[in-house]
Amino acid sequence: MLTPAQQQLKNRVHQAAGVWRNDNYRGAAGLVCREFFFKRVAQRYHLGLDEYLPEHEDAVDLYLCHLRASFDSFEAALDYLATDLRIAPESLLAPHGGLPPPIENAMDKTPTAALAEQLSRLDAAMQDFYTQDFSDEAAERACNKTLKQALLALAGNALRQGGQPQAEQALRILAQHTGCQEDLEILAEIMDSPDGRLLAAFPPCQTLLANAAAARWDGFDHAPLEPPAPPASDAIRQRQLYAASCLQAFCQAQALSHPAIAQLLSHLYAIEHATSLPAWESEGAGLALNGRGDPPPAELARWLADQDLRDSFLQLVDCVVEVGLADLYGADTAMPAGFIQRIEAILLSHAVALPTAPETKA
Repeated sequence: MLTPAQQQLKNRVHQAAGVWRNDNYRGAAGLVCREFFFKRVAQRYHLGLDEYLPEHEDAVDLYLCHLRASFDSFEAALDYLATDLRIAPESLLAPHGGLPPPIENAMDKTPTAALAEQLSRLDAAMQDFYTQDFSDEAAERACNKTLKQALLALAGNALRQGGQPQAEQALRILAQHTGCQEDLEILAEIMDSPDGRLLAAFPPCQTLLANAAAARWDGFDHAPLEPPAPPASDAIRQRQLYAASCLQAFCQAQALSHPAIAQLLSHLYAIEHATSLPAWESEGAGLALNGRGDPPPAELARWLADQDLRDSFLQLVDCVVEVGLADLYGADTAMPAGFIQRIEAILLSHAVALPTAPETKA
């Protein structure tokens, strides 16, 4: 017999919309999106869980996790829900939440191991590309570009995390599959992106990619890679300074004090007079508290847990850092404004007054 919570969940699953959840978390390779569903279609119960990088949303083969299962009975679906997906039925009755710990965290992978696994998966997918049948040339080109964008994104994420060997290996695979005119056109297109501009300043990039065509097509005439476009530095600096002041206000209100926090704040405020934003960004990656998916120092983590502030503080730190990184290499998106909204929401949820946005000095 079903418990009251299980019966309530069954009633919701039987509704047309079923049960659906989505969230995201910071993984070894960057921001990871998660989607979960539990619904009843054609007298069967269907469950699914996906985890993927935003740039891989349309490339299921590159998902970190892609689980699907269907059952004749609700009881069998419940068992799969609890045993395989580690989701308690009652947790899905709340309006939000209920998803299990991230797949990456569950497997306890180091950032290097996670990057290596994704690199191996992309390498295999790139090899398989040449054996596939496509409906037309447009579909073939789209697949080619998607895979190469994924390689470039992985290289960029690896470089931001200090994984120069993984970044170089991803670029090497990209170079191995760049040879014809269409490949070079795709390369030019994907390099015109934040990841491309970051990697253009990475010494192995020019050697590997600029000579890619010559390695496969001797004597082929191709133009060198263009240098990265300058970022809109004034707006970036102003937003980062404001985000840093929000983090400082939160820490002061919660009596949070730790050397790692002081080092991060010092780094964030240093953007005001940084002569090279890429160099400033690289320095931040090496901090003990860096807002890029790495765990905080153990002593700070214990204190945060004791004060029930761990989730709020780490989410705040991630958002504050992302404000400066999102458009650092030339993009102009709504992401920084979105992160600032989340920062302000965290402060207000803890009754912390929002600071006045500082002005960048000339």
